[in-house]
Amino acid sequence: MSLLPNNATKSEFGLEAATERLEQVPVPTGDLWNPEHCPAALLPYLAWALSVDVWRDSWSEAEQRAIIAKQYEIHAHKGTIGALRQALDGLGYHLKVVEWFEQEPVGEPCTFTVEAEISTSGLDATKQTLVEQTIAATKNVRSHLSSLKLVGRSDGVGYLGISTTTGDVITVFPPVTKTIDQQSCWYTGVCNSYQRDTVTIFQRSA
Repeated sequence: MSLLPNNATKSEFGLEAATERLEQVPVPTGDLWNPEHCPAALLPYLAWALSVDVWRDSWSEAEQRAIIAKQYEIHAHKGTIGALRQALDGLGYHLKVVEWFEQEPVGEPCTFTVEAEISTSGLDATKQTLVEQTIAATKNVRSHLSSLKLVGRSDGVGYLGISTTTGDVITVFPPVTKTIDQQSCWYTGVCNSYQRDTVTIFQRSA
């Protein structure tokens, strides 16, 4: 059923027929805001909408989705040490934040250090710049990065084997002849004998 008047042009009727099919075109609005289901081509726009501070188009799709997924927690606690750890974890590197009062000896107040565990890939200048930019965008204004420490780490595979045994220990001694004691028992029976007397009483005559 058309809502156009009878004097509508053919172009208007054609435009109406074309727009009727738009209702059948799915619009996954919820997926566009979901970092797990958003189309890969739209991830940069989603990152912009969620105010991602540090972004690289050279990141893999999995890395981009991981960074976007952490933005809610980061912005909800931005300026705290927890948000800083969340942002650094999203980079995919093994990084550890150590505040000044956790250092030995105690460091300068309102400072912190970042320890980066590096393996064979290392931490080049590009990655170091990325880490520093992430820290600057997430930390609070009061705190300052005092040093970035690199800690070497090597991974390996170790094998540990454990076995158990069970059994019985039987000791067999040589035969030994022993003296056999023989004992005899004698039984004695005792009985009582008795004597019986018979008395006859006769009646006395008158």
